Amino acid sequence: MRWNKFFQAPSIILLSLILALSPLPGLADRPIHSHRDAVYVQIRTPLNVQTTLDGSTFEGITRENYYYQNFSIPEGTLLSGHVHRIKPSRRFTRPGYLQLDIEQAKFPSGRIVQLSHSSDESLHTLRTHKLTHPEAVRFPVLLEMGLGLTAGSAAVDIPVKIITGWSFAIILGVGTGVRIIEGIAAEYLPGERRRHNHTGDSWPKRYTHGFLRGIGAMGVYYLFKLSPNPKLDEGEMLRIRFEKHGLETLFKAASQEAIPPTTSPIDTTLE
Repeated sequence: MRWNKFFQAPSIILLSLILALSPLPGLADRPIHSHRDAVYVQIRTPLNVQTTLDGSTFEGITRENYYYQNFSIPEGTLLSGHVHRIKPSRRFTRPGYLQLDIEQAKFPSGRIVQLSHSSDESLHTLRTHKLTHPEAVRFPVLLEMGLGLTAGSAAVDIPVKIITGWSFAIILGVGTGVRIIEGIAAEYLPGERRRHNHTGDSWPKRYTHGFLRGIGAMGVYYLFKLSPNPKLDEGEMLRIRFEKHGLETLFKAASQEAIPPTTSPIDTTLE
């Protein structure tokens, strides 16, 4: 019994030290390196391309401390503003998006800073980048899904005919067969495996995708496919990236807010 107590005491002390030195949930620090970095906010007002209108108000609250040099944006900062522009998805790789104007910041201290106003067209420093759905179809997807494979193979057909003297029918048949094999093989690349495993696709579906990719049909399908529109419900996290100098403006507005860091702020310069 004495030995059990002897070994338990250091274990309890070690566990206490680990818990004391570990950052509390929601109080983690996130360093900012450039204006390309994002700020994450928890949405208080739902955003949906199908129902939200231009000019609608929105609110989001930070759940982390953000640092840049001697500036800090504390956890619990409420950012509010209006929807500047909203566009639903269109065909030919034109995904739907939301674009926001951040107009006001309310800090946990109670201090409120007016950043800009939606009616003032001269102030765009706190306008966000276009916010799209993570699975939005863009031009690289078309190349990935077969158009690039088809075009690359077609560009080889003429030199092959000159060298071999085969007819175009034979070259087209061989080239298409090679592309189908490449398309099926591409379905088993790590990224594609993760996508298929996530959606629970069976192996016949993978082979079908590979076949369609090989003949270029999958790329054509994505060319006319409508991307999912961005939709965020209350409580979800929104990744905000600002246009140039917007993030710096937000940090300067928060310059009077003093918060104890759980890690050392990183000394960097916004590019």
